[in-house]
Amino acid sequence: MIGFDNLDFCAHLPPGMTTIDVPAAQMGAGAARHLVARLSGGIEPEYVELEATLILRGTTARPPKA
Repeated sequence: MIGFDNLDFCAHLPPGMTTIDVPAAQMGAGAARHLVARLSGGIEPEYVELEATLILRGTTARPPKA
């Protein structure tokens, strides 16, 4: 099992839930800039790639030994 957005409770579940942490504040700010530019007829911001982080916890098993 894996979660998304690194919600606070994920670390406290037994076992801790592996999750993907995304830069939500940066995503929201970028979406707002895009919307304002679009509505005002200005130049829309270029494509932006944000980094997400995989946080391994108890729901991720080690790979089997070969």
